[in-house]
This record gives sequence, C-alpha cells and structure tokens, in this order.
Amino acid sequence: MMIDDAMQSPKLSWNTHSIVTRAALDSIKAPQINEEIPVVRLEDFLSCAHVELRELARRHIELLSRKNSQTLTSHPIPSRILTVEDFLVAFRLNPCRPIFYVKVLRPEKVPCDSPHDACRSGPPGGTYIPNVEAERINALEILVTFSDEPDWGMDQDLFDIEDYEYGQPPFGDRTGKSSQAPFHMAFLQDNLLLLKILPRLRKSFMKERISIFLALAGLALQKEIYYWGWRFTAWAMHYLQDLTQPYHAHPFPPSLLRIPGILIMNRSRHGVVRGIGNYLKNRHILCEAAVHFLLNEAVKKRLDHPFLKALSSPEGSLGGSLGALMKESARFAGSLARRTDKALVGLVNDPRINDGDYSVGDDFSYPLDRSLEEAAQERPVLLNEFLEIITMCLIQTGRVTRYAVDLALKRRTDPEVSSLMHTTSP
Repeated sequence: MMIDDAMQSPKLSWNTHSIVTRAALDSIKAPQINEEIPVVRLEDFLSCAHVELRELARRHIELLSRKNSQTLTSHPIPSRILTVEDFLVAFRLNPCRPIFYVKVLRPEKVPCDSPHDACRSGPPGGTYIPNVEAERINALEILVTFSDEPDWGMDQDLFDIEDYEYGQPPFGDRTGKSSQAPFHMAFLQDNLLLLKILPRLRKSFMKERISIFLALAGLALQKEIYYWGWRFTAWAMHYLQDLTQPYHAHPFPPSLLRIPGILIMNRSRHGVVRGIGNYLKNRHILCEAAVHFLLNEAVKKRLDHPFLKALSSPEGSLGGSLGALMKESARFAGSLARRTDKALVGLVNDPRINDGDYSVGDDFSYPLDRSLEEAAQERPVLLNEFLEIITMCLIQTGRVTRYAVDLALKRRTDPEVSSLMHTTSP
C-alpha cells in the first residue's frame, strides 16, 4: 500500500499516540529533541551498523526462543542485514510491511469532525503527509509521528510465519489486526485465579519488543543516525503507552457473569470464540475511540483539558528496570479496568456492545460523537467518572513516554547497547 493510497482513504483518522506523545513531551527540557535532523532511509542505517545488528538480532531471537521453550532452530539471520526485508525478518517483524517516510500533521490541521479510522495498513488516513530523504525534521516531530507506527502492521500475521517460531498465539487472533495483541498487551497483575484457569495469558511478547527497539535506538544514536535513533525510540514508546490503557493490562475487564449467556447462545466452539471475542473487542474499541475523540477535541478546543494536563504532569519520576516499570504500569491500569468498563458501558448506553454477533469494529458508521454528546447532557456523572479514570491512566502514560526518551538519551553515550537485551520477560 502506497502512502498516497493511505492518505486518500475516505476514512480519516485521529492519531491518539501522536497526541499523547506531543502532550507528554511538552515539558521535557532535553535540547536534543529540538534538533533538526535529516530524514535517512533505513538502508543507510543498516549499511553502517550491520555487524552490531546481527548480534542484536541473534540475542533477540534467543530470547523469543526461550519464551517459547524451544531450541533455536529458527530462520537464519542474514550475514549482512542490508535491506528492509533483511531487517524485518531478522527482528521477526511482518516482512510484507513497507517503511513509510511521513510526518504527522499538527492537531490543529486535522478537522474536528474526522472520524476514527481503525484501519492499520499504514499511517492513518488524513493525518500524515509524506516527507523525503534529506528533508530536515525536528526530533520531537519524529517521536510524535512514529509513536503510532507499531499499529501499522509490523506485529500482525506473525504466528503464521513458521520460521519465526512464535508458536500459537496466547490470546487474540492468529491473523488480522487482533493478531498483534500478544505484542501490545501484557497481563502482569496478580489475578492468580484467572491466570490459573487460563495460564497462556501469562505469555506476552511486549517486553521483548520494547527491549529490542530501545537497543536499536541506542545503536542508531551512537552511530549518529539520529533519525532512526528517535524513530526506534518512538516504537518502544508505543508499547509502554499501550500498557497504561486498562484494556491492554487486564484480560477480562467486564463481568464474568456474561460468559454463561454467550455459552448458551453459541453451541459451537467457533460461535463461543466469536461471541466472547466481540464482547471484549467492542468495549476495547469503544474505550479507545472515546479517548481518541476526547483528546482530539481537547487539543483543538480546550488546552486546559484534564487529559492534556495529566499527560504533561511532572508528577513522579521513573527509574529502575524495564520489567519493574512494566509491572507498575500494568498493575495500575489493570486495577482500574473494571471501573473503566462499568463507566464506559453506562456512558455509551448501547445494548449492541453486549451482542456477540455485533462487531463495532466493522461498523464504520457507529455514532460515537453523538453518544458522547448525549452522555454529557443525560449522564454527566458517568462521563465525569470516565474522564477521572482515564486522567489517572494518562498521568502514567506521560511518565512512561518521558522514560523512553530519557533512556534513549542515556543510550546515546553508552557503548553497551546490548545490555538492554539481558533480561527475560516479567
């Protein structure tokens, strides 16, 4: 898919990760992120770092194999990682995914009435414009632009690639957008009963993703390929931001009492899986769409909105290991999941989201804007409850976003890039 095709999609989009990143970094003082940096093609970075890249790829694959309790028999790493395909295969990303050279529009350039576009085969339509090699772009804009990029397909359809040895998906679908779930979600809270019933929920590839992208960021920064240093940092940042969202940190936020009804209504295994899947996905999608809508409106109409204040809040600093940070984020977001779900269901007030045969993700005409406007008038208490919960989550989102930048700045002068790869997942 060419960038022109993506940008001319009839479905426009809000880009939450870009808005979140811009707001979270609004107060950061590091002068390095205000540098003007030339756009550099990925192949140029690969040509000057192929020796170190091979070692990073080897260690990354070892960690993945250990996660799957497998002997390392995977697809061999190219002796010289020089092409985009070499890179994607070496680091076990979708080999069919193109690399886009774009920059995101500032929020005020995107119409308020742009509907959310859940399609992720490239940059969301309507919010990005292309840029070219050697064009200069501010480092902050690189971080803002590409903090959304892991949602553009790099983690999709990987379980069907036999040589990658990811095994069976622990949750989510085998193919399609939901196949990226084990890379973008991690259930690290202490729900021992649920994890005993469904032990596969313990498995996630999120930490391996964050670790390898931070390592790549450090390598690129040390090679003075600053464009890719910050772009890889933005990739790592994406997963950390995801983990502060309640539906990414808790496997089943809704009431378990709904499950018997789904089992009764669907006698076949396929029907049960679809019914439970839609029941969960509808809530997940609507929560993210509501936050998309509210953030998009805030940056255009109300810069003192509690969401934006929360993201830029200097409250608390983060340190310690990546594993400890992930557990802290997941446990906090997971602890708010039930409250989030209850407030969301009451706020939207639409019985279809409980219907296992209905998929809000396939309903591009869903009137979310009208639902929120109606809620503000008729259910203000629930709207305030939802705003309060998401505001608490976004304080942590802002903190982990700045953590990724701080860590990348440290890696810029530290030659031990691969040290980020020494730990296993939490």
